[in-house]
Amino acid sequence: MQDFVAVGRDIHVAQLWDGYGTIVRRRYKHLLAEPPRFLHTVVKTIKLPAKKSKPSQSSTRKLISYAVERFFYSWLENSSIMFPYSFRTAKIYDIGDEYLILEDLVAAGYARSFDSALSDTREIYAVLKWLAEFHAYFWGIQVGATPQTMESSFKCADGVWETGSYWYLATRQSEFESLTSEWKALGLKVDELIEAIPDKFKTVIHGDAKTENCLINETGDVALYDFQYVGYGSGMKDVLSKKDQLGCRILEEYSFEIMKYHYELCLIDWLRFIKGWGLWGDHKFVEQKVDKIKWKF
Repeated sequence: MQDFVAVGRDIHVAQLWDGYGTIVRRRYKHLLAEPPRFLHTVVKTIKLPAKKSKPSQSSTRKLISYAVERFFYSWLENSSIMFPYSFRTAKIYDIGDEYLILEDLVAAGYARSFDSALSDTREIYAVLKWLAEFHAYFWGIQVGATPQTMESSFKCADGVWETGSYWYLATRQSEFESLTSEWKALGLKVDELIEAIPDKFKTVIHGDAKTENCLINETGDVALYDFQYVGYGSGMKDVLSKKDQLGCRILEEYSFEIMKYHYELCLIDWLRFIKGWGLWGDHKFVEQKVDKIKWKF
């Protein structure tokens, strides 16, 4: 952000979880450019809470997620110089230990967020296209030196999550304890099967690809943001909430039957999570689907 200075007032966008910081819109002006040049940004500032003698699992997960997000944006920016990507997300303007300054996607024309449920077929395909491009870009790539776990430092990260998403069983023990015995048994079994998915069928997933994290412009192009839970896993997880680099063998091995199997595992895994956390979204559809397939496991 050299040669830029903030102008005008910040516009409050959101308070981060449990008071851990803020998100604001901020405009910057170049000090030397003529005619005047402005940057429209979104600034995410992390304000670490007072140290607790024994931080909760939720608190630990959230703090590490902020470090992972900062790492991912920085890695993506550096990687794109040699390997440009086609999926749309916010450009990074500056990064620090406790802040991110990103392009304001709304100012860039991605002014409409999705409804809680995607009803337009074109919008559904647009999101799936974005996810497909994202998954393909990272297939077979290690992002950073060390996959991050719940034991990682929340001050800095040198990799994405070892397991992408925020609902996998190892980090949801309190919700798991509220389940019935039937769902505990099914949840454990499906979690083991998901963990057993071979690495060759895994990629880097967004990890929180809900409609609230999607924006669309007038031409129907989609942009996603919020990479706090980006990490390794089955792309089917993203379906629920470079072809030449893949190689023909992988494309042939990842058959429709295998893809459907992974989809069903992730569907049950997701329902296990929201049953303990609180039902939301189109949960009735998910429950109906799971009722038809859970006997397989």
